[in-house]
Amino acid sequence: MENVKTSQSPDIFTRALEAFLQSPRVKMLEIGAIRDVVEVKRFERPYSRQGVFQLIGEKGKRSVYIKIYKNWRNKSTAQFAEELETEFRTMEFWYEQLQEFSEFTTFRPLFFSRELHCIITEAASGDNLAELIIQKARWFPPRTVKERLARHVSRSGELLARFQAKTQQEELYDYQTIIEDVDIRLKQLVEIPHSGFCAADRERVLKFYREHLPQVQRQPVHKVVMHRDFGLGNILVNDSQVIVHDFNRLEYGHPYMDFTRLFHQLEMLSYKPIYRPRTIRYLQDAYCKGYQFQGDTTDIVFRFFLLRHFFTHLLGLVRTEERSMVSRMYSRWVKWNHLRNIRRLIQ
Repeated sequence: MENVKTSQSPDIFTRALEAFLQSPRVKMLEIGAIRDVVEVKRFERPYSRQGVFQLIGEKGKRSVYIKIYKNWRNKSTAQFAEELETEFRTMEFWYEQLQEFSEFTTFRPLFFSRELHCIITEAASGDNLAELIIQKARWFPPRTVKERLARHVSRSGELLARFQAKTQQEELYDYQTIIEDVDIRLKQLVEIPHSGFCAADRERVLKFYREHLPQVQRQPVHKVVMHRDFGLGNILVNDSQVIVHDFNRLEYGHPYMDFTRLFHQLEMLSYKPIYRPRTIRYLQDAYCKGYQFQGDTTDIVFRFFLLRHFFTHLLGLVRTEERSMVSRMYSRWVKWNHLRNIRRLIQ
């Protein structure tokens, strides 16, 4: 390695790069001996520090994405490292599974360090789907813009459906699992006075699940590999590909757990007056068509899983202490809409 430079790089990034460049895995880039390293950008996130660096070799150049994880839950060093390694192995699994789809991919996993708590992947070009929709879908977007956004969410739904079909397991999903999962959140909401959710509300929700359990059990579904956070912020799009990322661990569950996640995120945009309900419905319809979802929001299995995302987000919302008056007012508005949607879904 000759003349390797990282302009204004924090020490942790320098160490991560050096560890990668000295490992055999650097050969995966197929650009020969590294001659130079140029920092493109770096930024701070609540749970990680991230940076993009361009590696220039004898035979070409590649950009890599470095993510330094923060142990924000104060887990033991061994447990934290083990979880990160599991995440890296999960990324390798997804990358391998998506190899057969030219239009669907994920970041190519390159390197993992237990000591530095970092994962390095090959960078991919594309627009973050969340940022794209937030910026382009507001007010009265031109028809061409709406159609382009709809095409992106439709292809995202198609990616998810095709991956789930590929990873379908022999074991059937037990719907009692989603009820237990939801009730964990219900119990916590009841214990928070300002959640707007009481013990009687919990009983109404559980009654809805119990009454409809026999109906959903008549629709057996095989387990699939889950992403667990298949949301707008974890998808990049460009003209030729949909790039999904941010996997945590390999889990199996109902296909609608991931499917309803992105649908729920689109629904939350409708809480803001700058996004017209008609535009949000248009995008949700495109997403469902890409996924080849034949039902609608009255579908009982769909409601079983969509409710779970409302409870999860509501719980996170009421646990957060907002500092500004504007933030507190908006949180109350979101909470009111969540509770309204929950009541509608359990009717």
